[in-house]
Amino acid sequence: MPKTWVEQLGPDTIAMFEKAAVQRLEEGEFLSERYGLTAVYLYGYAAEMILKAAYFRNLGYNRLVEIDRGARNRAHASAQANGFMSRDPHDILGWARLLNWYKETLYPSAYEPKLSGKIVTNALTVYENWRPQMRYRNIFPAPEKVFAVRAAAAWMIDNYHKM
Repeated sequence: MPKTWVEQLGPDTIAMFEKAAVQRLEEGEFLSERYGLTAVYLYGYAAEMILKAAYFRNLGYNRLVEIDRGARNRAHASAQANGFMSRDPHDILGWARLLNWYKETLYPSAYEPKLSGKIVTNALTVYENWRPQMRYRNIFPAPEKVFAVRAAAAWMIDNYHKM
């Protein structure tokens, strides 16, 4: 019996997170003028994926090695234990704080102070305006909110190589 489409998706990897983040940003841009809520939803996922890719890359994961649920759960538990993340598994601000903390722990003086602050500031902009639950709502975000979330997600993708 042939595999279903979902079975063909393959595992999460840094490479998949990187590609998907860029694609979600592009899809959001395409939809933003007419479907602002959908655009914000996609921008939020783009930001989340690029932060996770940066985090696991800094831990030394190969771009093509599977990042399983256990690895994500351990990262989340570590972030919670250190006070960086809430119980929300999609806590973008928490992922940014965890990334900054691990980068500094693993590679002291790794970030310029401004870069560390920009990562958190942009994550906060996204997290204040995005949640997965948005998919169940019929709301219309103001264009400036859509633009702010888009700019924050785009900044993270554009600066990923520094993160």
